[in-house]
Amino acid sequence: MLAGNMNKLFNIWEVSLVPFDAPPPFTNANDMYETINSTPYDDLQWQSFTIHYNLHNDPFSADAPTAWKTAEYDGWFCDPGKLIHNMLANRAETRNLTTYLIKSTITMASTGSMMSSLVIGVDAKQ
Repeated sequence: MLAGNMNKLFNIWEVSLVPFDAPPPFTNANDMYETINSTPYDDLQWQSFTIHYNLHNDPFSADAPTAWKTAEYDGWFCDPGKLIHNMLANRAETRNLTTYLIKSTITMASTGSMMSSLVIGVDAKQ
């Protein structure tokens, strides 16, 4: 998600917390990035990849493709295996956490293809 869109969501989140007199966890995208980068997980490094739309999948058209179809997009991530390993290795931190796994599988109606994701959730113990 683009930082500008994230900032809009953070503004909405902040407004929704006004009745509770509570601050949002992040003020903007940069604040969130700084929080993530300051989390001490040893040698965990950001990695990147570039993706683009595959125009070969489109039916032939005399019209020029829209801008988003010809643009390249950067994705950033930290190795999830290393992240989980480092989190679980930190006993002081995990003592106060409840962890759980959620597996989700989605079947695309138009193509019949399946996409699975595995989410590791973490909650602070009450």
